[in-house]
Amino acid sequence: NAAPTPRPRGGGGGGRGGGNKNKCMYLLYVEALSVSNAKAGAADPRQDSALAFSNTELLGIRSVAGEPRLFNLLVNSLSPAIFGHEIVKAGLLLGLLGGTPSTCADGALHAGARSDVHVLIVGDPGMGKSQMLTAAASLAPRGVYVCGNTSSSSGLTVTVVKDAITGDE
Repeated sequence: NAAPTPRPRGGGGGGRGGGNKNKCMYLLYVEALSVSNAKAGAADPRQDSALAFSNTELLGIRSVAGEPRLFNLLVNSLSPAIFGHEIVKAGLLLGLLGGTPSTCADGALHAGARSDVHVLIVGDPGMGKSQMLTAAASLAPRGVYVCGNTSSSSGLTVTVVKDAITGDE
């Protein structure tokens, strides 16, 4: 499950004379979400070592799955050292779980619309925002926690772009 993306690198003109305009080199960047060896008989995902669970883990998963208020259990399990703030924790949890693929006006699925979820929490000092965000980032396989104190102003620039096809922002 990979998404190859060509990314430019090197002389794209530079502004002087324009002699290097056509010398921009593109490197193929592949971001792999999962890797499996289909030829070695591991085509069945149950045989993958990353999905192998012990009996104790399977019993734990079954007991959690049988909870009548599963979402509340998950919300309260996210950063349990911080009391309250269930709405913020629920928002972080929903951000981790993602959404459903959105559909375009013509009925076609637009799977990439909600693939990368970004969360911004604003509030009073000392309310546990950093701890909740750190806990959520540690749960996500590709989660990145960025603190405003340690990043540049250009690194935190936010742009809202409206998709011409779906109208989503």
